[in-house]
Amino acid sequence: MMVVSDLDDVFVPLPDDLLVNLSESRNVVETFLDSLPSMFQDNVNVESAFGPALKAAFMVMSQLGGKLLIFQNTLPSLGYGRLKLRGDDIRVYGTDKEHTLRLPEDPFYKQMAADLTKYQIGVNIYAFSDKYTDIASLGTLAKYTGGQVYYYPSFQSNIHGEKLRHELARDLTRETAWEAVMRIRWIRFTSYHGNFMLRSTDLLALPAVDCDKAYAMQLSLEETLLSTPTVYFQVALLYPSNV
Repeated sequence: MMVVSDLDDVFVPLPDDLLVNLSESRNVVETFLDSLPSMFQDNVNVESAFGPALKAAFMVMSQLGGKLLIFQNTLPSLGYGRLKLRGDDIRVYGTDKEHTLRLPEDPFYKQMAADLTKYQIGVNIYAFSDKYTDIASLGTLAKYTGGQVYYYPSFQSNIHGEKLRHELARDLTRETAWEAVMRIRWIRFTSYHGNFMLRSTDLLALPAVDCDKAYAMQLSLEETLLSTPTVYFQVALLYPSNV
């Protein structure tokens, strides 16, 4: 195991040797996954250096792109992107400030999402905590990279285990289009909704897209539309490869 303890100047110790081909190294990957439960079972440190770990993963994946799966069980508390425990302030609930709890707290996550999208990396987040985790901030990574958030509050294997197995298996095996962009032509839309990065006024960047994703658009009714009985528009989804 290699440990990078510097949280302010993250680097990758072996930049070319941390990604492996699954078909060639399946035994190594499975051995690593099997050892995870015991590797940190005696750890009593509950701090989370989520931001630095995210930066390191970005450095590793930026040469290839792909999909990053994040499994998080506590509030990020060290290094870049550390978050405050703002969800416990009960005085905010029922006031005009309550909506702020649903907004990202730290711009670090949106900036990271922009960088990830630029290098065609989609992010899916699996959150398990029984305490406040600030999904509004963490979810920004999935929102702007075409990803998805899976939330298992107060995770218990006997309750959520089968759901997690099913969703993780589908996440890993469903057909996915990579490095995609989507554009709708011939009608002016005023807003777009869904998980993507709006690269220009009408171009949606989707590092990874699959059949479980949905997008909504709000169109503008102009005079030319109101005077014609039929309106056409074209949706174009372009991607170089799918697996």
